[in-house]
Amino acid sequence: MALRPAKGGLVRKWRTMVEQVTESLSRLLTEAQIADLLQVKRNTLAKRRCNRSGGPKWTYVGKDSIRYREVDVQEYITERLQECV
Repeated sequence: MALRPAKGGLVRKWRTMVEQVTESLSRLLTEAQIADLLQVKRNTLAKRRCNRSGGPKWTYVGKDSIRYREVDVQEYITERLQECV
């Protein structure tokens, strides 16, 4: 049984998924960038990571390099928005 080439729609969908993953990986922010954005000290972020007390999701990208995905930081901020009544 011979293999048939993938249909155009499937190839486009796969390429779109690869582009999204690549774009997501390129949007890793440093601890300093997040501290500036949230207007807190880097120490505060470190404490929240250690205590698991409500900081944005983070990951290690090296032995001592911590990064935050832009999407996770946006979600963290959105969850904490307060409406004025």
